[in-house]
This record gives sequence, C-alpha cells and structure tokens, in this order.
Amino acid sequence: MAFNAGSYFEKGEEGTFPTPLFDANATAVLSLFKSLYQSNPDARFAFVTSLAAVSPAGGFLSLKGRKMAKGESYRLAKEAHRALFVLALRNGAKAYLTAPGLTRTNIYRDGAPFIKKAAVRLLALFAFDNESASLPLFLSLSGAYPPGVYLVPRLGGGVKTKSVRTALWSEEGKEILALIDENAS
Repeated sequence: MAFNAGSYFEKGEEGTFPTPLFDANATAVLSLFKSLYQSNPDARFAFVTSLAAVSPAGGFLSLKGRKMAKGESYRLAKEAHRALFVLALRNGAKAYLTAPGLTRTNIYRDGAPFIKKAAVRLLALFAFDNESASLPLFLSLSGAYPPGVYLVPRLGGGVKTKSVRTALWSEEGKEILALIDENAS
C-alpha cells in the first residue's frame, strides 16, 4: 500500500492548522494504515515524502490554530509522512520511505507566469521522468529491499538507498503523531 500526500487546493483559503488538507493527507493516512496493518500485518507500506516537505521552526504543536500560507499544510503533511513511516516501523510493519526526487510536475503552480515558464524549462533539464521517479516506490513495494529503507531515484538510473532503521524517534515525530491522533478523535 502506497501512502502519498496527494490532495492540494488550487485556490482558496486553507484555514487554520490543522486544516482539512492536512487531515486528508496525514490524519486519514494514519487511520487507514492502522486499519490495513491490523487486517494484514504482512503487507508492505510505502510512505511517500518529497523535497517539498517542511518542518516548522517552532515544532508542529506550535502551529495549532495558526493561519496557513498557501501550500503550507500540504508541505507539512509531506513531512508528517516521515513520522508515520517511523511509527509503522516501530509497530513492526514492513515500511518504506520513498521520494520521487525532482519531477516534472506542476510544482510552481502558484508562481507568477514568468516563474512558471522558467521553472518548466529548468525542470526539463534536472527532473526525473515519471518512470524514474516512480522506481523507488515500485521497488519498495516489490520486496526488493528490506523494510526500513529510504529510496530515492539516482541520476543516471537506479535508486539510492539509506537505511533508517536506526533513526531516532525525534520530539518532532512525537509532536506530529500527537497532533494527528488528537485530530483523528
């Protein structure tokens, strides 16, 4: 099962944190993971993060009730996937963390027209095609690597891996999960 923070609001206010967007991309993922893992503990779970992931300077709990800038709660949800990955590992799940690298997406959708035009040209030079970007996700779910691995595409083909089995459970990770758990109830 692949979990990706895929919901994004094109226009309109995101509201105060935690937003409906964060709930769709993080809180719902935690609930779905718990349910699926309980019914199928041998399944593989891939949590997708990205270069867009951000951590708030004051910690996640400092965000409660704060007005979100456009796109901010989406980027926070991407970061939350890292904490959900660690939670899954700590519960014994066959969990993986993946990222597509820099892809040819609409990442600059909120920029001025001249920025969008420049970004499209730059992305064509440095970005991974869809096949290369999805390779880490495919390999993680295929069982080609042991659980607890972080996979990203490598320039020139293939993937780079990093074992994160020994990653420390950070205060930030605890904050993210506390916030998600509070929201889920």
